[in-house]
Amino acid sequence: MDYLEFLKDMRTRRIMDQITIEKNALIEIIEHTRYCASAVNQQILRYAYFNQDNDLQTIFESTNLVKRHKIETKNRPSAFIVIGTSSRQKASTMLGIDIGISIQTIREAAKLKGYDSICIMSFNKEVVKGLVKEEFYPECLIAIGKSSQEIRIVDSKEDVGYFRDEDNIHTLNKLTLDKLIVK
Repeated sequence: MDYLEFLKDMRTRRIMDQITIEKNALIEIIEHTRYCASAVNQQILRYAYFNQDNDLQTIFESTNLVKRHKIETKNRPSAFIVIGTSSRQKASTMLGIDIGISIQTIREAAKLKGYDSICIMSFNKEVVKGLVKEEFYPECLIAIGKSSQEIRIVDSKEDVGYFRDEDNIHTLNKLTLDKLIVK
C-alpha cells in the first residue's frame, strides 16, 4: 500500500471491537515518537498508556465518545495513549507543533500494527491526571482499538463536514486538491 492509500485508510473510527492490546505493543507504538521531529528538539512530551479494564472504563467515561457520540461500553477502545508533559507548559506554538507531530506518529505506528485510532482532545484532564499518579499534565488522548466500522471518503469543493449517507455509513467530505492549492 502506498502512503496516500495508507492515509486514506487511517480514518477516525469510533466504534471499536473488543480486543486485547498488549503492553509491549503500546510501548512499541510510543517508541516511534522518540525519533520524530520536536520543535527546537525540546522533547517536552511524555506518554502514559492504559490497557486495563478499570482504567479504560474510567478514561472512556471522561471522553466525548460517551456524551457526544453515544458510543456504548461494548464498543469502547481497547487502549489509550495519553500525550502530556511532565511539568505545566503554557500553550505555545512549539508545544502545539510537538503534539501534532506526536499524534500523527502514534496514529501511523498504531495503523502499521493493524489498529485503528482516534485523537481525542475533549476529555476530563483531571481524571486522566489522577490515573497517572506522577507529575503529569495530559494534553491529548489517542484511543486505540480495532474497528469494523466502514468509512467512506467523498471529494468536495465546499463542504468539509461529515455525515451518515443513505446506507448509514460514516462519510467524510474532503476538499479537492484544486481547493487546497492556492497557487
